[in-house]
Amino acid sequence: MTQYAGCPLNFTSLPYQPTGECVDPKKELKIKSWGILTTTLCCQTPLTILSKSLARLSTNTPDPSVFLDSRDNGCSGLSYADIKKDGSFSDASEICGQFGQSSDSFDNICRKCSGAVLKARDSLVKGLQANGNGQENEICGIAVVTALASERWNESSLGAVNDLYACLHILDVHDPGYIKLKQHTCRYGITCESDELGKDSVLTWEKRVKILRDCALAIRFLHHYIDGCIVHRDIKLTNILLTENLEPKLSDFGLAKVLGMEESKVFTDVRGTIGYMDPEYMSNAKLTCASDIYSFGIVALQLLSGQKVIELDLEARDQLTRKAKDVSSGRRPLTDIEDPKLNGNLNTVDFESILQVAVLCVAKSSKGRPTIDVVFGEMDKAWQNTAADMRAKKEMKSFTATHQAKSLDVQVIPL
Repeated sequence: MTQYAGCPLNFTSLPYQPTGECVDPKKELKIKSWGILTTTLCCQTPLTILSKSLARLSTNTPDPSVFLDSRDNGCSGLSYADIKKDGSFSDASEICGQFGQSSDSFDNICRKCSGAVLKARDSLVKGLQANGNGQENEICGIAVVTALASERWNESSLGAVNDLYACLHILDVHDPGYIKLKQHTCRYGITCESDELGKDSVLTWEKRVKILRDCALAIRFLHHYIDGCIVHRDIKLTNILLTENLEPKLSDFGLAKVLGMEESKVFTDVRGTIGYMDPEYMSNAKLTCASDIYSFGIVALQLLSGQKVIELDLEARDQLTRKAKDVSSGRRPLTDIEDPKLNGNLNTVDFESILQVAVLCVAKSSKGRPTIDVVFGEMDKAWQNTAADMRAKKEMKSFTATHQAKSLDVQVIPL
């Protein structure tokens, strides 16, 4: 997005970037973003960018309206001054202003803040006597969020603003289609328990490499975000969703944390899933981009070995990483970590290269782990090799079928 003549919003430092949460465009899944506005997964990022841009505009405009050039009598016609007169908004402002300022955990502040946002929205709707009007509820909700961001825009750091928007995603409500999509994660999992389809499904080597490559691509986008590194904090197999065509999508950004441009680490409450969490982060609460790298390494080892995706505890994690390091160093044979369900249908060279990278990713110290650029480069190389193998097999199959068909057309002429 760029700033065009006649448009006061400036998107130059808040460019739209896809989140990786878009699914099949033909089957866009509905979502009630922030528990306020009904939209689609693909439109979550534009909504945030638009709200941020409106908030920033208010800092350079005297007595501005929340929305552009609005003369409506509803929430779309309110100024920031009008909204700030509401008692519930004042409460929300005080609670949501604690991000980065309070010793309380992010989760506790977030829980209180999100509830206060909805309460402030309902208060505005009630004051306008617009109860029962779904569209007015949505407009008032966006007005509250934008006004809260506007209050913090002049702060020396925009960390509090980013925390506000990150927090609001705990209110997201997905439609039943999203629930079905999440079920594919287990249905096509590595060693998931049998479901009501009556039997397990096993991912092929090609699909496993594709999952690793696409997951690394999503993490690379997060770590190179324009406002700083976004640390997902909960990368695990059950948060890698598979579409009906088994296309992987990284999901669940409820714990995501933004490290500012000048920050290489932050000290924060320790959150995540046991078994996937960076041991360094668990011991000193120091969150870095390398924390995601560790989690990705565990995911890679699971995809290589076929170890259960459910209930990976610390003991199981340590056993898996020790085995991987022993195989990588040559102390144990490669077959010790190959998933037997693959029946040997894999590319050994790529298997070994992915294993080497995964072992580096799960180094106990963050200093010993590769960057996401290195990780993605290796995963992409493995995928390119895999894709080439798939094309070669397809061409050979086509050639064989054609040759057999021609053979059947040969007629034997008797002498």
